[in-house]
Amino acid sequence: MKNKNLLSIILSTLVIVAMAFVVSCEGPEGPMGATGENGTNGVDGLNGIDGVDGLDGGTSCAECHDLSTDLYAKIQQYNVSTHAVGGNFERNGGSCAICHTHEGFLDNLITGAGSSDAAAVNPTRVNCRTCHKIHETYDVSDYDLRVVGPVTLMNNGMQVVDLGAANMCASCHQSRSISPVPVPGGADVEVTSIRYGPHHGPQSNMLMGYDMVEIPGSESYPTSNPHTNVEGACIGCHMSDPYGIQAGGHTWNMTYEYHGAAAIWDAGCVGCHTSPDFHDDLEAFEDEINVMLEDIRILLEAQGVLDADGYAVPGIMAADLAGSLLNYRYVALEDRSVGIHNPFYVKALLTNTLEYLQTL
Repeated sequence: MKNKNLLSIILSTLVIVAMAFVVSCEGPEGPMGATGENGTNGVDGLNGIDGVDGLDGGTSCAECHDLSTDLYAKIQQYNVSTHAVGGNFERNGGSCAICHTHEGFLDNLITGAGSSDAAAVNPTRVNCRTCHKIHETYDVSDYDLRVVGPVTLMNNGMQVVDLGAANMCASCHQSRSISPVPVPGGADVEVTSIRYGPHHGPQSNMLMGYDMVEIPGSESYPTSNPHTNVEGACIGCHMSDPYGIQAGGHTWNMTYEYHGAAAIWDAGCVGCHTSPDFHDDLEAFEDEINVMLEDIRILLEAQGVLDADGYAVPGIMAADLAGSLLNYRYVALEDRSVGIHNPFYVKALLTNTLEYLQTL
């Protein structure tokens, strides 16, 4: 046993000595080798495609702001129009603002709500940018109209007018709701407002023959109006070649003052009305309409449904009497064309209205 233990000790000692010898025999670190050659660079990527040059600022502006006086003339015409002066800019909120302020009009175009609930902080009058897309594209399309498609009238949501470029006009020049609308020969109605009839400026309705009460009589009611066939409708007549800043163009005026007297600006009329007696015929027609309107006014006052200031007297009345009142206020007070917008229809309307009132 002693010999075996001795042998184990001897072997262990030899292993330790051998390991120490191996460690102690490691030589010093050799010198650093030479630096290797640099690798080659990668291939450059392809250049991107050049962008399209933008328009020169001066060129873009000059499409509209050229050296001619055309734009300046339109601005001067507008500045004397009834769109720019008078009581047309006086409502800022609700259903009034959508036609009486620029901000309300644009708001209604977006929402279609028929009103503009929030009053503009700094309201502005109807202006160039109300009708045209000024400074939205910065080219000639800035002159494009904001409304080009057919217009559904606000009175009942069922009548649609399509007057081409004049749909821009119809957006505002239309009646609001009329209540009640009498049925000819129908039941009595109750008029509750002194303003009974259409809202101011119902020219689109008049042009189409909408909303008036067709009381039966000796005259038949025409089913068409030649003025709806005029190219551009309202525009063809009211925006014909201007007479300075007094008529036509962006004044929209059909009359002007010439040496202290009122004159007719017929540049938009003579294409259809070629008779040399056109002015005389026009004045004779207006005289006839004015006589009928005066006769109707007297009879309505005698019936106690119209006061001396032209306002309705609220109360319950026969359908045809209420219809006569509505027709009078439509033609005499609100349309303001003395029947010219729809001449044959207005003549029939007033003739039959007068005949009815004369029977009372």
